[in-house]
Amino acid sequence: MPFFLGSILLRRLEIIWRGRIIFFQLPAQREELTEALEEGITLVDGAMLQSATLHEGTGLALACVRVRFEAGEVRGDFTVTPLAGSEFTLAADALVVSIGQDPELSVLPSSCTRDGALLQVDARQATSVDRVWAGGDLTSMARFVTQAVGMGERAAKAIDDAFNPGRDRADDPGEPVVGLSNIATYYYPPQARAAAAHRGVDDRLASGAEVQLGLELEQTLAEAGRCFSCGTCIHCDNCFHYCPDLAVKRVDGGYAVLTDYCKGCGICVRECPTGSMKMREELR
Repeated sequence: MPFFLGSILLRRLEIIWRGRIIFFQLPAQREELTEALEEGITLVDGAMLQSATLHEGTGLALACVRVRFEAGEVRGDFTVTPLAGSEFTLAADALVVSIGQDPELSVLPSSCTRDGALLQVDARQATSVDRVWAGGDLTSMARFVTQAVGMGERAAKAIDDAFNPGRDRADDPGEPVVGLSNIATYYYPPQARAAAAHRGVDDRLASGAEVQLGLELEQTLAEAGRCFSCGTCIHCDNCFHYCPDLAVKRVDGGYAVLTDYCKGCGICVRECPTGSMKMREELR
């Protein structure tokens, strides 16, 4: 099994050495770090690789040094200072360099505004060039698929608005459509999140199969049941039943408010379990 080494400069080096992995101070998700420790990984923090040379004909000698890492005021800015007298050597069987990736911005027009090593976008994922949108790790240091999907959704809405001007879109790009404060959470009994199963250490070391297993059908349905359906009417009839003035009427596909009877008490909004109702002042 290979072990993984990353320098303090966010470069990553993968070193195969006696079935262990060594991390040299680098960003890592907590779950992955926990799984590595479970598999018998040895951690070496705050160190940097200086050179690699052949050792005894077949192996490698990795010259390393301890360092002091000082983060800058801006994300991505930092200072690395080698500590005198802290040099040490690791023996390795193989070294696979994988320094990561950065967006290649040189192929883009010079009119595209940069944000350091990234492409600058606004809250709707629009670049400085008209009708050009961008997202994912081209525009953000966030390295999660879910965040990239969210960027794609915001960009899709902005593109739709650009080709369909004048459309009344209720949601506010860049912000959640419905916040937790808009949800009547007392309609949802607390339920613990389903814990995903993990393959046993011996099994995953022997087979190399996926470590994090999926949820069973019952767990998946239970997780779906925990959803607040934020901003989506679920036709629960709360607004209809709780209105003291009988100002809410059932109509095909939803409800209508009879403005001649509504006095604006807000009970229907307060009792909406999904936050799909909003009160707005009428234009004068």
